[in-house]
Amino acid sequence: MKNFFLILILSISSTIHAQEKTWTTINADGQEVFSVDARWVSDYSLGLARIQQYKLVNNKWVSGYGFINRAGKIIIPCIYEKANDFKCKVTWVKKKGSDTYTLINPSGAII
Repeated sequence: MKNFFLILILSISSTIHAQEKTWTTINADGQEVFSVDARWVSDYSLGLARIQQYKLVNNKWVSGYGFINRAGKIIIPCIYEKANDFKCKVTWVKKKGSDTYTLINPSGAII
């Protein structure tokens, strides 16, 4: 019985940990422009905002960073374990399992 409660508590905590929120962007008039489901969203930098999304893959929560534009479209998919905001039209990103960072441009192309 103790094992059952432990599994239940771990299941609830992992679900709460990976829960995404709906982030809404509004314009200066207070009108909704778009919404995006993500764990976290940064401020815009050079027209792109860094987002973190969680997905359930093979019964395991997988997190990744990517970038959206001002229309809410995902420009760079959430495939990075680490990512920085864009500065001078480039940013450093790192894929899971990689030992090195890669420099990319705002379209996601490797520099």
